[in-house]
Amino acid sequence: MIARAQSRLSKELMRRVEFLCYDYRKILDKFDVILSCNQYQTLRKQDRLEFRKTVKSCLNANGTLFLSTLSINDAVYKGQIAGERDEQYIMAGGDYLHLSKREDIENEFGFLNISALFERECYQNNDKEKRKSLLWFLMGDNK
Repeated sequence: MIARAQSRLSKELMRRVEFLCYDYRKILDKFDVILSCNQYQTLRKQDRLEFRKTVKSCLNANGTLFLSTLSINDAVYKGQIAGERDEQYIMAGGDYLHLSKREDIENEFGFLNISALFERECYQNNDKEKRKSLLWFLMGDNK
């Protein structure tokens, strides 16, 4: 993913931008931008809380979070929902997937100035298939 992003930058931007890949549990630095793609949905409730704390403490004053996560309205998973009202999830092939509602994302990331939050269909590839998913996309700036 990083190599692909770097290949799309001009030489001028390459001199000013550094791409890093981190486990959110090990981040200690401050950043202008944090990008989290299809990772938040794999976290259980306590881990999502820890992720949000990390984002809050590691974003620079005017830093921006870009996040994508699986929507509760995803047609493939909608009929498989289990759990309580505040922890809706499915087990897909033995893997835990949290399904997010708009109001959950707005509340959970309320420490940000959310400038964009929308659902979009997109295709995701895995080793076995290409499948259409419905994802939430969030862009928020540190307050």
